[in-house]
Amino acid sequence: MMKMKKVWSREEVEILKANYLEYNQKELQNRFFPDKSVVQIRNKKMSLNLKKPPVWTNSQRELLLKYGAIYTHRELVHKFFKDKTPTQVNDMRKHLGIRRTKNEKKIQKDFSQN
Repeated sequence: MMKMKKVWSREEVEILKANYLEYNQKELQNRFFPDKSVVQIRNKKMSLNLKKPPVWTNSQRELLLKYGAIYTHRELVHKFFKDKTPTQVNDMRKHLGIRRTKNEKKIQKDFSQN
């Protein structure tokens, strides 16, 4: 097993800061830090408070909470979330605990007729 370097140089920290948004930990390791473990890279990012922006904005979450029970995930993508995949919408709906029921499908039908 290869020995991992423990101390971070200033240059390494600057490289991490410049690239953490574009690459995940494994990619960072492969491209820039072959002498660091993925865990070391993750821990350094956490200690420097380097976080990627959230995938879902608060306004997008509100829209999903409002309409998630009414429309299918494909309809939600078409109507509200052009930058999301149906899988992303479905996963976030599950995460937020939003479920569709037969009554909600009827509401959708009535809603779309108006």
